[in-house]
Amino acid sequence: MRGLCISIAFFLFAPLAAQGQSAFPLAQCALTPADSAAYARSSRFITMPDGTRLAADVWLPVADSSRKPTILQQTRYWRSTEGAPPSTEQRFWLRRGYAVVNVDVRGTGASFGTWPYPASPSEVHDMGPITQWITSQAWSNGKIATTGGSYTANTAENAALYGAPAVKAVFSKSSDFDMYTDRLFPGGVPVHWLSHAWGDVVHAMDFMDASAMHGSPPRGVRPVDGDSGNDLRAAAVREHAKNPHFSIATDSVVNRDDEPAMWGATMRDFSAYNHRRDFERAQVP
Repeated sequence: MRGLCISIAFFLFAPLAAQGQSAFPLAQCALTPADSAAYARSSRFITMPDGTRLAADVWLPVADSSRKPTILQQTRYWRSTEGAPPSTEQRFWLRRGYAVVNVDVRGTGASFGTWPYPASPSEVHDMGPITQWITSQAWSNGKIATTGGSYTANTAENAALYGAPAVKAVFSKSSDFDMYTDRLFPGGVPVHWLSHAWGDVVHAMDFMDASAMHGSPPRGVRPVDGDSGNDLRAAAVREHAKNPHFSIATDSVVNRDDEPAMWGATMRDFSAYNHRRDFERAQVP
């Protein structure tokens, strides 16, 4: 908030300063209110039309029983670890009366299914049933905004394609507009260290490998409520064994339209620009 005030003041008064006139002194904005509210979390599966169960965390302000808008984030990087409190970003929204829903995309985290490559058709189509589930809840007012950075920026954007009419706004930060030229092959030159580093990390996360766990002691992805023995989480992880290793697939790519057998798709297929007309038709701000 303070940064926003300073930015507004700059645009208002910088022209005056440039003309040699005195600008008004900048006033410091009020800081974010203390995080004193209580929040309730539940973790559960949301079942897709094909039967695949996706793990989700739902955070709600305890003192507010009114119907509320939802901030939705769908991630490939574990929606949360075991025992983790709400993040700084989640608390920001909860303090302001929003519900917060975080989902492990299919084939990752504690969700069942397989993950063939980023933004696969099944992953993107899941966003329709997820938004429908949210709007059917007693705490929902039927309005959803999506947000995220990098991979979650992609899911935030893609939710606009199949989340209508519930998705009212998207705040996407640093999405993969063109996976080939913007990320992995700028100027046609392969950035192998990036594809290998990222591929190694997410592959380890898919198998609950200790190298991908966070905290001290290391913790795994949060299981759903009721999975006291982590049997469901273990079953989901076993399904992840079918996930191809991202860097092995990218090693066989030279040109934009190359289609690794492990994917059965090209980088164009899972780049945002390929869906430009669909985004425009969705008309989501």
